[in-house]
Amino acid sequence: MKRRIAIVGAAWLALVAMPAGAQERTAVKAGFELPSGSGKTILVLRPTVSVGAQSTGGMFEPNGDWTDQARRNIEAALTEQQQRIGNRVVAAPESYGADAQLVEEYAALFAAVSQSVIDYQFFVGNRLPTKKRDNKANVFD
Repeated sequence: MKRRIAIVGAAWLALVAMPAGAQERTAVKAGFELPSGSGKTILVLRPTVSVGAQSTGGMFEPNGDWTDQARRNIEAALTEQQQRIGNRVVAAPESYGADAQLVEEYAALFAAVSQSVIDYQFFVGNRLPTKKRDNKANVFD
């Protein structure tokens, strides 16, 4: 009986530990430290946030009050965190017309680039051929 429990426990540990081993462990460069008091100014575009609840039918029902509160919480936390290291956070002013369209295009570009970084940098199996460690000759298939 004890042997069976030990085998089940070992199998469970192997299953739990396996996803951790599959992840990239170098998302932060070794020795990197964000300098304090750098005095940078960060422009923050209005974050896209939607908070709500799941209805009895399984559909998402957005809640405007919760969404506004979540947006304020994100902005306050970001501002507090950046001020701690000496940076200044500036909210982008509300834009209209052609300016609003340009801001939306920049936000979409940022979303595409940041998602590509997440997909191709943080997960070893998704690395682009030119970025793989075994591509020392700077060529790919």
